[in-house]
Amino acid sequence: MNTNARRVLCLFLCMLLLVFSGCSPQTPEPEPETGGEVETEIEREPVSLKDGTYRGVGLGHSGDIVVEVVIADNTIKEVNVVEHNESPNIGDAAARIIPEGVIKYQSLSVDMVSSATYSSVGILKAIEDCIKQAGGEEAVAALRLTPEKEAPAQETEEMEADVVVIGAGISGIAASVKAAQEGARVVLLEKTPVIGGCSIISGGLGMMSYNSKMQLDVGLPVDVDALFAQWMADKNWRCDANVVRRFMDTCGEAADWLASQGMPLAVVGNEAVSWPAQPLPDRAQAYDKMLQGITAGGGAVLLETTGKKLITDANGAVVGVEAEKKDGTKVVISTKAVVIATGGYSGDVEYVKELTGVSVQNRCLPQNIGEGMRMAWEIGAAKPWNLGAQQNHQLAAVARPTQFSLFENEMPKIISYLPCLLNVNSKGVRFRDEGLSRNILGGANSAAHAGGIYYTLLNQDLVDKLIRGGITEFGYTESLRIPDLATTMSDDPWTVNSDIPWTNFPAVLEYMIASGTAYKGETLEELATNAGMDPATLAATFNEYQSYCEAGKDAKFNKDPKNLKKYEGEGPYYLIACQVVTLGSVSSLVVNENMAVLDDNGDPIPGLYAAGAEAMGVIFNDAYEAKGGGLGYSLTSGYIAGIESAAAVKGQ
Repeated sequence: MNTNARRVLCLFLCMLLLVFSGCSPQTPEPEPETGGEVETEIEREPVSLKDGTYRGVGLGHSGDIVVEVVIADNTIKEVNVVEHNESPNIGDAAARIIPEGVIKYQSLSVDMVSSATYSSVGILKAIEDCIKQAGGEEAVAALRLTPEKEAPAQETEEMEADVVVIGAGISGIAASVKAAQEGARVVLLEKTPVIGGCSIISGGLGMMSYNSKMQLDVGLPVDVDALFAQWMADKNWRCDANVVRRFMDTCGEAADWLASQGMPLAVVGNEAVSWPAQPLPDRAQAYDKMLQGITAGGGAVLLETTGKKLITDANGAVVGVEAEKKDGTKVVISTKAVVIATGGYSGDVEYVKELTGVSVQNRCLPQNIGEGMRMAWEIGAAKPWNLGAQQNHQLAAVARPTQFSLFENEMPKIISYLPCLLNVNSKGVRFRDEGLSRNILGGANSAAHAGGIYYTLLNQDLVDKLIRGGITEFGYTESLRIPDLATTMSDDPWTVNSDIPWTNFPAVLEYMIASGTAYKGETLEELATNAGMDPATLAATFNEYQSYCEAGKDAKFNKDPKNLKKYEGEGPYYLIACQVVTLGSVSSLVVNENMAVLDDNGDPIPGLYAAGAEAMGVIFNDAYEAKGGGLGYSLTSGYIAGIESAAAVKGQ
């Protein structure tokens, strides 16, 4: 990798490390700028605040967050989030926890809420706005200093359970609730304050649910034998046929079970069921109701409690779990079975890079950094042959600004999805039909093959067109749908209206160049030099592409002629760094059809099970397919793990 490409990668990784060091966002986002450096454990100067009720505004993930702060006797008495458009459950958690911390410590330097970084920062920005009104910049600066906090607890709590489930995403919830329904006393551990994991925010197709009652009731049966044969052929039989078959035979049953627990599901097509595409409170409310069955059965749900270590007996059977609460309290749970449902390791992008050589932008939950699989590996669990496989899905720009408007912050990402623009790898070589950018899997996997980071070419003529009339100037007359677009510039939050002028694009472009996530050159040769590419290679690539546009025929990759648009005019030229997106890791542990974790000899480790992303590699080869298999397998594997772990406990 050339020097400049390394700079882009290092910048991106540093942005993600900011996330990991203090919190874990709702979706894999860089931690937004908070307006200044935060010092640690410093006694601050006295703050002078005027009494009153103040209203402030901060930018969250999905729009403005409005906060009211009550100041009395030079003290922050109340902080109330009065308006927000953040994802229900996740945004609500931030709206509760951040104000509690600000009031408790009388400080703007409080821990972010795991899985809700943007929401957390937006709330803090709004509170900061109020403090500025009450006491000016001096008060804001003073309250940014971190007050001395109480030392972590040194206590140890001991508990007993039949089954311990680590992780409260859809797989962990399914495993814990089903095990409790089968008569097991269950303890569910979740490291964040929010349950549901990715299933709370997913807006995709939904879940595979072959021949569920819901599908049969509307006359949509499927031939599981044929689908199984096709699945295995697509994977070249390089996956566990027994696991695939049980998954397909059980996914409809699992979906019907989830619906019976109060989750709002609806049939989509003939292969999957899906809840509404956008996050709704119904999901969190349904989960909350489901988890009541755990406590009613004598178990417990421990939030903000992280599993740390598996305890085994002399025979290697799992007999306990060590965990740690947010306040430092150690929890030791004696148990007969453990289900690992910790969501994989895609949040650790450095580890993904180490395994695969591919630089990814994580768009799942960054708190998923591999604790579960490492706990299992430590007691002898096998590492899968396809360790490193990712749910490569979608594209993005390396630049992820937060200081502009929602729409302007998304401009770099929108560029990565425009199929009329030339794409080159780090060597300046064209590597694909750019129309693949409109295919969530093809675009992502082709970018991964190019190393994860690639570049999209603009020139001044195209920049001027964007400023003047938006992407309509590129020939797009209809709204452009882009996955996970946060802009509110249209009724559909994943859609950008093509005729919106990019008035402030020069400022965004300047930010990208300054941050090393875009390059500029008056000539192609200067551009290549600045980007660390061979000038002759980039020029030859450009000239070849121009010839295809002139001929109306892509002789190399057969790109659709409608997307072959010749670059007009001269420089300056720009290269925008873009990147492959992962929705999560695919493979961490090896399991059999009972979701029992296997050791290096292929034998089950007594008392240990896994579900969801931790155990997903056995149904895929080395690439994920978006056919409802992600959430469908997460639900079904958790459902199976709950049944099997409870049965094993009863048999002891």
